Amino acid sequence: MSEAKAENIKVVVRCRPLSKGEQEKGYFSIVKVLPSAGQVQLYRNQEDNNPKTFQFNSAYPPDVTQQFIYDDCARPIVDAVLEGFNGTIFAYGQTGTGKTYTMEGDISSEEDKGITLHAFDHIFAYISSVKDREFLVRASYLQIYMENVFDLLGDPSKKLHVRNIDNDVAVVGLSTHIVKSPQEIMDVLVAGRKNRVVAATSMNSGSSRSHSVFSIIIEQHSEDRGTRMGKLHLVDLAGSERLSKTEASGLTAKQGAKINQSLLELGNVISALVTNKTHISYRNSKLTQILQDSLGGNSKTCMCATIGPSSYSYEETNSTLLYATRARDIKNIPKINEDPKDALIGQLRDKIAELKRQLAEQEANGGIPVPDNSEMKAIEAAHKKKMEELMAKKNITEEERRKMKDDLEGEYEKQKQIKEQNEALKQKLKQMEQSVLIGGENLVTKAKQQEEEIRRQKSEERKQIEIQRQLEEKRKEREDKLLLVEKKYSSMKDELTEKQETIKKLEPLIKTLEQNIDDIQAQFESEKEEQSKHIKKMQKEIALLRVIAESFIPPDQLDQILSKFTYDSAEQKVTIPYQELAGRRMVQEKEEELEENTNIFIQGVDGPLDFLSTHVDITMPSKEEVMQAKQKRQLNVQHALAGLGMVGSLFSKKKTNPN
Repeated sequence: MSEAKAENIKVVVRCRPLSKGEQEKGYFSIVKVLPSAGQVQLYRNQEDNNPKTFQFNSAYPPDVTQQFIYDDCARPIVDAVLEGFNGTIFAYGQTGTGKTYTMEGDISSEEDKGITLHAFDHIFAYISSVKDREFLVRASYLQIYMENVFDLLGDPSKKLHVRNIDNDVAVVGLSTHIVKSPQEIMDVLVAGRKNRVVAATSMNSGSSRSHSVFSIIIEQHSEDRGTRMGKLHLVDLAGSERLSKTEASGLTAKQGAKINQSLLELGNVISALVTNKTHISYRNSKLTQILQDSLGGNSKTCMCATIGPSSYSYEETNSTLLYATRARDIKNIPKINEDPKDALIGQLRDKIAELKRQLAEQEANGGIPVPDNSEMKAIEAAHKKKMEELMAKKNITEEERRKMKDDLEGEYEKQKQIKEQNEALKQKLKQMEQSVLIGGENLVTKAKQQEEEIRRQKSEERKQIEIQRQLEEKRKEREDKLLLVEKKYSSMKDELTEKQETIKKLEPLIKTLEQNIDDIQAQFESEKEEQSKHIKKMQKEIALLRVIAESFIPPDQLDQILSKFTYDSAEQKVTIPYQELAGRRMVQEKEEELEENTNIFIQGVDGPLDFLSTHVDITMPSKEEVMQAKQKRQLNVQHALAGLGMVGSLFSKKKTNPN
């Protein structure tokens, strides 16, 4: 296995066109995109002659096509996933700047398809072009809404838990669906989109009120390369927004506050990674927890920052560009996932072999070799004939006739049962064999394969151009550094002349840096204001909890609880001794146990694959038990609150009776 190398995440910027509404209100464009240089220039106003310049891996003007976006920034990531790497592509920016359009686009239009839909075609075209390999493709779809995780393909109202399992972040209970074609994975996407939360604001009529993550897991096996597993995460973030501009109220305002808080935590993680802090606060938000591998971990990552060109949004655009610039310095260490423990393709291949063995055994033990309808009809006809012959016999007693009839019925039922078992085994075997894709099969049309090959070649050409541009960028950086190097001069006049020229060359850079300092300071003040609001909200909640505790728990018992609790800063979890004995806690644990199921479905087949569905090995309570516990809790709310004090009394019992 080759040694994993650190690499910077790729950051690109896309500018949407000025909207009709913005033009009617008299707003003008303050953004200029220089695609060949990978730069974005931001002007404060129409009289500004010294715009701020931001450098990125790529910069896309408003007239760029969806196909170009995919080929330039997303195709290299998907290519890497098909080789066994983890890959993440996410859109980041202010509300209404085109994140969802960039990631998903319009399903009904070939021209307006987004990154996700192009990735579907790309993946299955690749599988069709590769021979002597087996593939298993699975998809899952989740949303993070109001800091809770939900399965968009399962029960959209059930909260899921994010946990670290074997140094890997996992969403417990998230269903995955085995897909076998571009259409099947498209059906999964469409089904999940119906459950996603959206709302109208003054800045976006279809504003996403949740972050979504569509994940594609591609497992492949061949004799020469073994088993590899690549994971592709396609992330559509909800946009940052200001209440004064969105004019949101009620629930929509609360949603916006939660969105801003999670994006603020994302910004904090980016800042911590760039400044090489020892502790990265991934756990402060569900979003950063799920994106942990994508930011500073085992993943090839591309961030697509989307901006609006309107003078109305200068501060938001500037903030997005500053964050995106900072993100360029994040380093990941991607590696190929070889022979992963959680790969399903090996389990599936073993199960197929087991089913074939069972069928062979049944046939060897007198089963029906090819149990089709014609043979079943023959069995029924033979049974009918034997029954008629039995009834026609005259030299036997009624008891003998009844016994022979029962024997014939038993034999017939046995043959029928064997036939049904064989059919069930063959049906299951067929489903499993179809779920494993054989490389080289025609999963997409020949024309699609050829289109993908042409685009791949063009993508390689653009990659070479990008390498040349980066080399030129580094050369310029070296030249700028050389300007500051001390030199020896033949006379003071020569030294004065050259230093004056150096100062002249450095003046634009100094102005830009001064401007950046001002903007970063303004951004810091804005974030400080947001944090202040968040702190005030927390103080309000703490005050309420203090009143509840002081009103319902005896002071001496409350003191004991406060003296015994422990806090795990990594897990952000408070633990009190014997808290598992509290009535409400016991009900909660039973409810969580019911969620510890992860179902794996074959798209187009009803129900999960039982043998591939994983669960935690615990005694599961019945739903009736949980409902009874809930009813009991609802009827005794006041007693439950007062009962919290009973936890404290357990300490004194423990002292007198340690056993």
